[in-house]
Amino acid sequence: MSDTYKSYLLAVLCFTVLAIVLMPFLYFTTAWSIAGFASIATFIFYKEYFYEE
Repeated sequence: MSDTYKSYLLAVLCFTVLAIVLMPFLYFTTAWSIAGFASIATFIFYKEYFYEE
């Protein structure tokens, strides 16, 4: 499995968990926005810092 694919899977997992956890506490669009930004940040962070050679 490639490193980019691993980062992508981790970002999707982060997005799913955050969206489910934040949904009861925030408005629908706010929860999705926070989850989306967090998943993008997770993707970039893991791709840049953990898989650099």
